[in-house]
Amino acid sequence: HINTAKQTVKTVEGTGDFAQLVEGLESGCTYVYQALAGNSVGDSAGQYLEFTTPTVPSFVELTVLPATGGQVLAPGAGTYEYESPQSVPITALAGEGYLFLGWSGTAVAAGQVADASAADTTVAMEDNYSLQPVFAEINPVLYVDAQAAANGLQVGTAVGSFVTMEVVELPDGTINNPFVTIQQAIDAALGGETILVLPGFYVESLNFNGKAIHVMSLALVDPNVMAVRAILFPGEELNSLGAIDTTIIHGDSEGPVVVFESGEGADTVLSGFTLTGGLAGSGSAIQCSQSGPTITHCVIAGNATTSLTGGAVNTVQGAATFINCTIADNTSLDVEGAAVVCEDSNDVFINCILWSSHPDQIVVVSGNDPLIEYCNIQGRIWPGTGNTTADPCFALSGEYGDYHLQSAFGRYDPNEMDPNVPVWVLDQVTSPCIDMGDPGSPFDSESIANGYRVNMGAYGDTKDASRSDVQVEVDFVSVSEGGFSGEMSRHEITNGQYCEYLKAALAEGMITVHNDRVYAGSDTEYAAAYFDTFAQSEDSQIAYSSGTFWVRSRDGLSMVNHPVVCVTWYGATAFAEYNGYRLPSQEEWQAVADYDGSYSFGSGISIDPSLVNYHQYNPLKLSAEPYTSPVGYYGDFGYGLYEMSGNVSEWTASISGSSRIAKGGSWASQFRDCTVKVAPEYSPDSANGSIGFRVCR
Repeated sequence: HINTAKQTVKTVEGTGDFAQLVEGLESGCTYVYQALAGNSVGDSAGQYLEFTTPTVPSFVELTVLPATGGQVLAPGAGTYEYESPQSVPITALAGEGYLFLGWSGTAVAAGQVADASAADTTVAMEDNYSLQPVFAEINPVLYVDAQAAANGLQVGTAVGSFVTMEVVELPDGTINNPFVTIQQAIDAALGGETILVLPGFYVESLNFNGKAIHVMSLALVDPNVMAVRAILFPGEELNSLGAIDTTIIHGDSEGPVVVFESGEGADTVLSGFTLTGGLAGSGSAIQCSQSGPTITHCVIAGNATTSLTGGAVNTVQGAATFINCTIADNTSLDVEGAAVVCEDSNDVFINCILWSSHPDQIVVVSGNDPLIEYCNIQGRIWPGTGNTTADPCFALSGEYGDYHLQSAFGRYDPNEMDPNVPVWVLDQVTSPCIDMGDPGSPFDSESIANGYRVNMGAYGDTKDASRSDVQVEVDFVSVSEGGFSGEMSRHEITNGQYCEYLKAALAEGMITVHNDRVYAGSDTEYAAAYFDTFAQSEDSQIAYSSGTFWVRSRDGLSMVNHPVVCVTWYGATAFAEYNGYRLPSQEEWQAVADYDGSYSFGSGISIDPSLVNYHQYNPLKLSAEPYTSPVGYYGDFGYGLYEMSGNVSEWTASISGSSRIAKGGSWASQFRDCTVKVAPEYSPDSANGSIGFRVCR
């Protein structure tokens, strides 16, 4: 017997017919059989007969080890046997607060894992291997402080001919040991983090390296952090008025200040910076290539480009989104340049101001025009909703200028001597960009009076937004029926409306906060109590801290348009009087609620959960009381008024002895207590989660 390599496997001798078992042949191997007959004339050979032995499966083991921070979904932790060779799918899933980094083990070392950095990949099983996922804990917030370097420890000190060395802890991004450059924090980030940058002057060029992170100036989000007022950098000095109220990133050399070139998406966000000092052929402030980051509340000013059609912002096959940005006073040394140059991109500009850049503001070299809405752009009204072209009336134009909008009703001035005391100045003119942003954009961060609409530009929807001549706005309905003739508020007064009143009253010294309760004036011992904040009562949806009020969110839902609760009769009356309104009497309230006399409830002749929020039905499935719903959540009834029954009971001006009368029933009431005739009495200083109010005039 010989194999195909012509090697003799075994020789068998015998006479006549015989059978011989041949053992030890290899699995799946082809052999050739030949019979030789010996006789008197010599040996004679028979024909070659070829055959292949059956294939016997070979099995190998894969050992998957568990790891802290996640799990292996496929095949799971343990030891598994597979027929070799074959490709086996493997999948890892990071737990909350962790990030998958890659695979480790002998399979990786042997090069058998298709993509060791992918959570969902395959391993080629040809031998026994081990695998283990690697997870890293995500620090949700990293801090950066340029001053940490200036104030840091000295690590080498010369003493005579000796040098004493001191061991210091390397920055780790914690609040007590922050990074000293923004790029350090970006490099350390794994993905999903927020990087908070303390006010300062950062001389560097940033590259986000494809990471989904939010890099944000701390001065933008923390009301207790005041931005720096004067900034120096080598060789130049800001003008005497040039303190800028956002953290500054100054380009460190020729090249863009910020680069997005690794496929960054909308979840890569840059917020609250001044980008300046960039010098490049194009994209001197922002170079965006095949990426779609989000840039918000940034001032992009004082950058220069040198090439044909160069721009301070240059997007190439990108889809960048700019929200509430001011792009001004940038220069292109070529006559065809602009502040923004778009090449085959699908960029978006919302609530932005583009002004005073030379020679133009936006140039589209190729491809689509950007989507532009509610923007003020010099020289051209671009297609899109809400766009204008009017002098924005900056406080001070020019490189390192002050791009706050002038306002006769209050402009935040960052240039005063005391950086810890916000100062509001009154200008002779009011910018046409105030209250001209997208009506659907948030404006809650703007101080009163904010016109219930965001400003254009970098400071819109921030604590530094310029003010407008608008007090708390209430939607009224004219009613002339029975016992009432006048105007009644269409809805119950909301948390947002009452919060704006509290901010204004506090600024004017009309109220004070003591032990988390709001009182009239400054006498907390004898003055009337107006309102309980969240720290006083968890039913309250308005919180107070460090001199400011804000509306809380619950279960991921905004409470701004829910009716205010935890307000006393005194607090409801004070709101009405401050805005020139009044509370209706119980007779007026009932005359409106029963419509033409036929309504048993403020919602008609019947009541059920599809019409009224009552009896703890909790239409939004909130996790805790109060179970209010947004005003207008249910349909309007007589006279176009909403929620005259249910949601919250409503204070009236009517007095009964030492008590005050409320009407309408609430989310906590049974149906019989929601009729138009029921008139429960409460102490005027009662503040609970089921009583609010509406106003009339």
